[in-house]
Amino acid sequence: MFSTYSLTELLLIGHFVLNLFFAVRIIYSKRASSVALAWLVILFVLPYVGTLAYLLFGEPRLGVKRLRRKQEIRSFYEQFNQQFKEAFVFDKRRVEKRFLGLGALTYRRMGYGIGDGNKTRLFTTPEAILAAFVEDIERAQSSCLVMFYIVEATGRVEAVLEALEAAAKRGVRCQLMVDDVGSKRFINSPWAKRLQENGVALTRALPIGVLKMLFVRNDLRNHRKLLIVDHKIAYTGSYNLVDPRFFKQELGVGEWVDVMMRCEGAVVQWLASVFYVDWAVENDRNLRDTQTYLGRYLQELPVVGAVEESHGQALLQVIPSAPDQKGSIVYETIIAALYTALDSVVITTPYFVPDESLLMALVLAAKRGVRVVIVLPKAIDSWLVSYASRAYYQMLLEAGVELAMFSQGLLHSKTVVVDGRYALFGTVNMDMRSFI
Repeated sequence: MFSTYSLTELLLIGHFVLNLFFAVRIIYSKRASSVALAWLVILFVLPYVGTLAYLLFGEPRLGVKRLRRKQEIRSFYEQFNQQFKEAFVFDKRRVEKRFLGLGALTYRRMGYGIGDGNKTRLFTTPEAILAAFVEDIERAQSSCLVMFYIVEATGRVEAVLEALEAAAKRGVRCQLMVDDVGSKRFINSPWAKRLQENGVALTRALPIGVLKMLFVRNDLRNHRKLLIVDHKIAYTGSYNLVDPRFFKQELGVGEWVDVMMRCEGAVVQWLASVFYVDWAVENDRNLRDTQTYLGRYLQELPVVGAVEESHGQALLQVIPSAPDQKGSIVYETIIAALYTALDSVVITTPYFVPDESLLMALVLAAKRGVRVVIVLPKAIDSWLVSYASRAYYQMLLEAGVELAMFSQGLLHSKTVVVDGRYALFGTVNMDMRSFI
């Protein structure tokens, strides 16, 4: 039997060995020095508790099975790239060389090129967004692919769900993917069961559980917002499938303010591929069904003509991001875009907690004469993020960065515009957590 003193010694030795092991992992991992330092402090200041915290949240673990399915579905990317290679040809003279370099970041890593001939339309009010959703779903003939981080079946959202239900009843293939945390109330609501009973396939993205916490990180979520109809029309942006009149009104931050873009053209196929990969990696059944469908789809595509000639002028590129990627393509693109700026940078984001590289890029842009404007909501739904964000204000203001506070609700849009000629538009917040 060990004495109290010897047991204490064993605990100290165990603490030292564990900390040494994880400290080496942290030091040699590709992460910001400030984040690495924070984890090292946690490990050594909080014996064993710090080790447990690192095991749960320190690395972007999403599970071995998920990784296997992700690798298997990657073969679809190669087939897809070849199928649509000719659709992504454009006159390079229309794009400045500095922006072509930004496009190369994604193309070399993921195979998504810049596509020409796309039509776009911007929606800035929930009334217009939801009405457009309903209209296009009601016209659907073959498929409706729906993916949202948060779905809440209240108010005007019910009209969208009713349209999706009706589409499934008339034979349209309807797939609905919702995040297991963000849409927990919807998953447990009568609407989820009702849609499934009427033919809508429902999948929970990144399902959580007590036992899962030991093998995967429950705090990593799927924040995508996508609606794709008949592989011809796609919506993406910052809007969750909620009615702002009711969503989180108890927090006193006002209605959430979002934007969505409606796209037509070959770029829709890339957004569809993002959906199918997310759908396929969740479980083996989804993987098998997706492989079967996509194999048939790629063979029939030249016949059915799912990609029709578009007469739009928009040059678009899809930049996907996910925790299981090696590095963040979106993050790298944002940093690179800031360094290409010559005249102006305008950013809108609800959550602003930059890391060292992003902060330095903003500060240096302002110091070299670029007008940098960051538009933030005056009130947000997280007091912790609010205080963390304010810690950077003085440094930014001293460098000449302009901060504009939006007071007409919680500005939830996520955009970056460089020199009025290049724009990033989507679902990624300007905080370190979103860049994992």
